[in-house]
Amino acid sequence: VTKILQTEAEEMPEEVAGPSAQERGDEILLDLFDKNRLLAKGSYTILRKVYADRFEEEHSEEIEQAFGAEGDDDEEAAAMREWLATHTDAREELYLAIDPEHDKIPEALRLFRELKEQFPRRFDSYANLAIAVAVVWDAPGDAIHRSPVRQHSSTPPEGEVEAVENFQYFLETEDLMQGRARFLPWEFLVHLVNHRTPLGERQWALNQYLPKRQMFGKCYDEVPYDQGMIDGMEPRLKGKSHTLMNLRQFGGVCSVRADFAGRVGKCIGVPAFSVGGESKFGEGHAWVMWVELGGVTETGFTFSLESHGRFRYDHYYVGYLRDPHTGQRSTDRQLELRLHTVGMNPIAKRQ
Repeated sequence: VTKILQTEAEEMPEEVAGPSAQERGDEILLDLFDKNRLLAKGSYTILRKVYADRFEEEHSEEIEQAFGAEGDDDEEAAAMREWLATHTDAREELYLAIDPEHDKIPEALRLFRELKEQFPRRFDSYANLAIAVAVVWDAPGDAIHRSPVRQHSSTPPEGEVEAVENFQYFLETEDLMQGRARFLPWEFLVHLVNHRTPLGERQWALNQYLPKRQMFGKCYDEVPYDQGMIDGMEPRLKGKSHTLMNLRQFGGVCSVRADFAGRVGKCIGVPAFSVGGESKFGEGHAWVMWVELGGVTETGFTFSLESHGRFRYDHYYVGYLRDPHTGQRSTDRQLELRLHTVGMNPIAKRQ
């Protein structure tokens, strides 16, 4: 009997594996191309699923690390998988927002899950914000805004916040944000959550600058310029906590002014960033850029890109900053291109 069973087992054909997500996706892409529908507006969700399926197949182990595997006894993991299964848009946008070359996939997914579990009632409305936090804070190195503490011999403030607090802050200030944290694409929101400014300073910024949110970047000039540093004297900030309040009181050179304005913008719901570059004379300088938002609704928004402190007579042809998603060095021109293409039509840009 044993020999018969062994013989039958040997003669049974091997199970033929089905097509991979890559192969299935290729067929769909070719079909859309042949029908001249690859870039048709209605094809976006089809394409998104193709590439989300590829992500799931290629990174199945990391997904299991973050969300658990089928059959696990972890009830919270099971609830998370059920949520992902029923929220197709959020799941697929998350998978495609993650950059495997620069993001730490398990950390980004775990962070997304942590936000979902900590804020279950309001999470659905803030999925874009959760994606932004996940892809920024998965590896909080160069992606996070750095204040020029060492340059000015100041000390880091107490109570600096991390990923979860950045998310929670916008939930708690929802009434003041005019839909910004809910409805902006995650590509814009990464410029709101990439800093550690303590909550007390954020409240101070709201009190001081929320009434002046329109073209707020002029607050760059409210930070006194510390000419003594240029002349070789000790910084007026030396030994003092590097808080927004102290920056406005004691001042600093251009990097402090850009740091101040950029973080004030983030605190009041304006995607903002410090930018540095060289003048025509080779001298270094820093200024602030931001997204000046008009109306923000669930169906769209209007905006312009503005800057302050970029003195035209010195010809700062190109500015540099860190991309809060990848942590890589980027030019201001590349940033403008990315934001304009997303801002004109987020779905078309992703497609």
